[in-house]
Amino acid sequence: MLPNFTFTRKRFGDAVTVDVTIEVDPLMTIEQGERIAEMIERELICRFDIFDVDVQVKPKTPLLS
Repeated sequence: MLPNFTFTRKRFGDAVTVDVTIEVDPLMTIEQGERIAEMIERELICRFDIFDVDVQVKPKTPLLS
């Protein structure tokens, strides 16, 4: 299952940077979250012409009813 995410993109001349925030299962370890972040960074840089990717990992908060 893919985590929930938001992202912003900035362009500086020909260079594009992306900031991504992902929400992961709160029971996930920090190491697991960091592995997901690294995979996202590599995929975005390899698939698209992106200069820099910053992925922040946050635990998903339950919806209030």
